[in-house]
Amino acid sequence: MRFYKKLYLVVLYKQKYSDSQTLRSFSEFYFGKNKNNFFVVWDNSPSSDTNGAEIGRFLHTENVEYIHTPENTALSKIYNTCLDKYSDFDFFLIC
Repeated sequence: MRFYKKLYLVVLYKQKYSDSQTLRSFSEFYFGKNKNNFFVVWDNSPSSDTNGAEIGRFLHTENVEYIHTPENTALSKIYNTCLDKYSDFDFFLIC
C-alpha cells in the first residue's frame, strides 16, 4: 500500500494562526510524526509574534514550517516557492 505525501499550504494575512478556521479544523486531527503530512504556514502579515514550534503544538505535529514575510509576498510567488521547495510531495493542497 502506497502512502501519498501531502503538503498543506495555509496563507495568513493579519490573522493569528489560532483564529484561522482552516488551522483550527486541522488542529482537531492528530498528525503526530507522520511524515506523509507536512504543513507550511505562510504569514504575510506586517508583524507577527508566532513561531513554527508554537504552530506545531497547535496542530499536534512536528511537520510544520512557518514563514513570515511582512512585505506581503504575492500569492503566485508563495505557491511557486512551495512547489519548487517541496517538489517531492505527491499532493499540494492550498488551503
